[in-house]
Amino acid sequence: MDIRNAKHNADGLTINCEIDHPELGWIPYTASPEVETEMGQAVWTALQNIEVAPFDEEAHLAQAKASALAALNADYEAAANPLIRDYPETERLSWAQQLSEAEAYQAWVDAGEQGDAPATPTLSAILSGRNGTDGTETLADLAAAVINRAAAFIQWQQYTGLRQRGEWAIQAATTPDEARAVTWQALTQDIQ
Repeated sequence: MDIRNAKHNADGLTINCEIDHPELGWIPYTASPEVETEMGQAVWTALQNIEVAPFDEEAHLAQAKASALAALNADYEAAANPLIRDYPETERLSWAQQLSEAEAYQAWVDAGEQGDAPATPTLSAILSGRNGTDGTETLADLAAAVINRAAAFIQWQQYTGLRQRGEWAIQAATTPDEARAVTWQALTQDIQ
């Protein structure tokens, strides 16, 4: 039986390897002395006659950290999705400019509209598209909508901070179990 890339697992009992399966070609396989199938016993016997690499704790920890971070980020994105699902990415790229203009415009209104109104090229262009030839939405209406939407995202930033705290905890983990214990659900359970 042809076997390659044999490496001990963390359990100290099983061995991960690749075997040249007669029908499937090279496939990943986890060998165990407790497997009772004919092929499983043949693989285990063959492994006793080749060099098997030791378990790599650093690589195992690095993989656990990478998996935990990917899961954390995916859960964070899923939780944020209700806030952004109706907005295409290209539009979201303009949010900072929209907010800047809306806040400047609102400050001008709050100050009694003294002097010239601040420049609002982004909001004015959006308003022109939204209103078309017969729309009734005003620049003040649009500025208020942008500020209200931004307030929801600012509140969401607490969760952004939690995700960052989770990332730091994963990076600081010294065991795979510590890394896997850092989940979105665990981080958010105290603030929900």
